[in-house]
Order: sequence, then C-alpha cells, then structure tokens
Amino acid sequence: MSTSIEFTPLATFDPDFELQQPPHLRGPPPLLHEPGNDEEEDLEPITTAPKRTSNRRPTLSDRVEMLTDAAIKGLGPILITVAILLLSVCIFCYFTVVIPYHYTWNEGEGVLGNLGYVLNTTWSLYLVWGIVANYYYAVRTPAGSVLDGVRNSPVR
Repeated sequence: MSTSIEFTPLATFDPDFELQQPPHLRGPPPLLHEPGNDEEEDLEPITTAPKRTSNRRPTLSDRVEMLTDAAIKGLGPILITVAILLLSVCIFCYFTVVIPYHYTWNEGEGVLGNLGYVLNTTWSLYLVWGIVANYYYAVRTPAGSVLDGVRNSPVR
C-alpha cells in the first residue's frame, strides 16, 4: 500500500491565458470547460446526494441522508435564532454586570479620570461589532459560494 496519495487539482481556468494577451486586454481568464460540450455531467454541482435513476430504489443510507438533510434544513432557522439569543444574553450580561464590576464610573473625574472604563468599553464594543458582523456574514453566505470570491480576485 502506498503511503502517498496523488492529488490532481481540477483546473477551471487556463493559467497561461493572461500571458498570451496584450496588457490592455488582460482580464479574467475564460473557463476551460465551456457549456455545450459532451461533458454535461461535469457541470453539475458537487453534492453528496446520490444520483437518482428510475431503475434504482433508494438504499437505507440514501433514506437516512434525505431525512438528515430535511431535518437540518428545518432546524437551521431555529439554531440561528438560538445563537442570536445566546449572543445577545452574553453581550447584555457583559455590559451590565462585568464592566460595572471591574470599572466604576467616578462622577466628577471626567473622561480622563475614567480612562480605564472608557477604553475597556470602546474595546469591548469593537469586539462585539466584530463578532456580530462575522456571524451575520457566516449566516448570509450561501453554502459553496466561498470560491466565487477567489475566482474573481486579481491574485491567482
């Protein structure tokens, strides 16, 4: 048994295309596989779902996979709501319990006298914004579309 597995990446773009074009015409490279070729099977999205044929009955593993997919689709919005509620409770508790416990606002000392409180609150708000934005983009990004940004990026 061989200890190394040969890896052959699937080429979707011609790497030499830009080098063949004059600089003012360079743009994104064309797809190597154009629609309309005999290889229509390659245009299907990658999926774990088995290909259905009219002659084949679904096996037990096919049925379990279909049931799991349906359950996850139904559970998705519920899990997103639970995550938002948990995140909101943590943020609320942090700003109403933790910060006031460690940093108290001293009346009459102004902003400079309460610099620790101001800096900690500012840094905490920045971190909360990053967490909320990251979660929003993670929920809003369709599954499998991450490579769309790579395909359109100028760096190859």
